[in-house]
Amino acid sequence: MNDFENEKDTYNRMNSQPAKRVNGFEVAACICGVLSLLALCTGIFAISIGCLGLVFALLYRRKGVPMSTPAFAGMCMSLVGIILGITITVFVTVNYILPMLNDPAAMQELVEYYKSVYGYDFSEVLIK
Repeated sequence: MNDFENEKDTYNRMNSQPAKRVNGFEVAACICGVLSLLALCTGIFAISIGCLGLVFALLYRRKGVPMSTPAFAGMCMSLVGIILGITITVFVTVNYILPMLNDPAAMQELVEYYKSVYGYDFSEVLIK
């Protein structure tokens, strides 16, 4: 090895930065954020995963280090998942479930369906 390569090797060892350690909370926050957006069609499941992602992002921040990009992205996606999940759940409840519960024909159809599937008459539970 000549002097130039020796100096180059010494320079690279002195100026190389250690690899940044990945914290599990930032990865968990990012994964939960993505999953909360993917689970928006379920409504309540998206809310619970979004809350979990938000908790992971805040636990990462509690360690005293500035929030990294994956943790911040996970927090933002989790918040969007929570807000849209609440919106979808309220929309479906108000526009589809409540009118169905007030319609006697729909309730009778639901009772017949439960009786055919479960073999038990749920009319005393469902119809008030």
